[in-house]
Amino acid sequence: MKRLCLLPLLLAACGPRYDGIELELYSAPPVPVRVHATEIELSVGIAAAIDVRPLSSNQFDYYESDQLDLRSQDRSILRVEPTESPRRFVLIGVAPGETCVDIEVDYDERGCIPATVLAASP
Repeated sequence: MKRLCLLPLLLAACGPRYDGIELELYSAPPVPVRVHATEIELSVGIAAAIDVRPLSSNQFDYYESDQLDLRSQDRSILRVEPTESPRRFVLIGVAPGETCVDIEVDYDERGCIPATVLAASP
């Protein structure tokens, strides 16, 4: 019986351990956009596609099929839209302001990335 009780613990130890995310700009917007795991900054009216990679602190990496979601806390400032690729999202600056982008990996909340949308330059 003790062996059966240890099995779930052993299986849980054989997966990735969340250690942050890596964001990479995929598209080339016409104005500078800042995309980093610690901040996002873009202008109103700009859309930027990003690739997102969850990082693991142990020897097990995340699979492409592992659940990953990004959600804007205030869609009236910044929209975050999924794409057909499970690790690619489109950021859209809607209105000037600040919000946060929630990170969810394997159905666990993993914090948020502060995001600033700047007024469009004339």
